[in-house]
Amino acid sequence: AAIRDDAMTVLTSLSDHLNQVNPDNFDIIIESHVDSNIVLNKRRYPDKWAFTSARAMMIRDELERIGIRKNMMHIAAFAYKFCFITCGHYYKIR
Repeated sequence: AAIRDDAMTVLTSLSDHLNQVNPDNFDIIIESHVDSNIVLNKRRYPDKWAFTSARAMMIRDELERIGIRKNMMHIAAFAYKFCFITCGHYYKIR
């Protein structure tokens, strides 16, 4: 998967604003949702969790690459009505 050009424009614009805030006052939560009828490439994404988590991490990695502080970002990936959350290297199911 790749980030579309129009999405990159939005991410770059967001990063300009987010780099001006105090990271102690804000958290950025990157949410990824998957449709129930999605057809996955099973070799690359064995299930909906893998797909939705990878998509959210791709956005997080790009935001970090363009200057957003890592300690401001968290991921919430949704599949099957449950949430898979990543905070640093720890994973927990809510």
